Amino acid sequence: MGGIGPDGRLLGAVGYFRFDGLALAHRGQIWGMIVDHAARGQGIARAVLGALIDHARTTGLGQLHLGVGTYNRAAIGLYERLGFVRY
Repeated sequence: MGGIGPDGRLLGAVGYFRFDGLALAHRGQIWGMIVDHAARGQGIARAVLGALIDHARTTGLGQLHLGVGTYNRAAIGLYERLGFVRY
């Protein structure tokens, strides 16, 4: 899933997959997120990740997991504002 600027340039993207199998079909995993350096601070990450969360909800996904380094405080703050919790 990605965000495109008015000039057609990719500003940000997030990738995820949904697990297979009966026991894990309710679960998805975000495997990567990137925002163009020049576009940072403009809400691109929030918009792209919010769109992914909305999409996941429409597919019946019950859990969405991601990993982030403890040093990346900006990302952690965004994820927590969007409803993710640490475990």
